[in-house]
Amino acid sequence: MTENNLDAVDAVNWEYLCKIREKFDPPKSKQEIFENFAWELTSIPRKEHQTLFLAWWLQNATYLQSAETNEEVIATVASIFNSDLNKLREFAKQQGIRLKRFKRI
Repeated sequence: MTENNLDAVDAVNWEYLCKIREKFDPPKSKQEIFENFAWELTSIPRKEHQTLFLAWWLQNATYLQSAETNEEVIATVASIFNSDLNKLREFAKQQGIRLKRFKRI
């Protein structure tokens, strides 16, 4: 990984994830799925492993999807995790996730 790539802690709102993480039984709702993800990601002690976990999770969420659908997934994740959409998009692109290209003005 090069020095210019974002790490998981840079791509999501880490403090917010730490607040919402909670250990519980297998998830019964979408909210519990995201809380479980927050708990898992924030429990990983090494930045490199956090980055691999977030990359794996996003790659699975966008597997074989169109660039438009991937944009929706990334936007939803950014919203749910109270994270910066631009940083999460950059992280996703660095992990090989296809996103729409925006025209420069």
